[in-house]
Amino acid sequence: MVWRYLVFVVSIIITILSFFLYIFFDFPFLFFLLLLPPFYLFNRDKKSQINYPPQLKCKNCGKEIYKKNYKFCPYCGQEQFRNDKEDF
Repeated sequence: MVWRYLVFVVSIIITILSFFLYIFFDFPFLFFLLLLPPFYLFNRDKKSQINYPPQLKCKNCGKEIYKKNYKFCPYCGQEQFRNDKEDF
């Protein structure tokens, strides 16, 4: 996830430039970016990276399977049969 650190670096550069614009030209410009990167990079919930709820539970081990297209359970290897009308 290199792009998160790239956003961090670019926003710090913009913040530094805006600080100099404010000092020399009395022009307040994007000071809020100084506060955004730490929250953006380090206060993210790990479970928010999964964008969809679990689609089904394994009938053998009972663990939640997060991908729709699993034919086999990734934990125990049991083949999964399901009826789409019942699960959704």
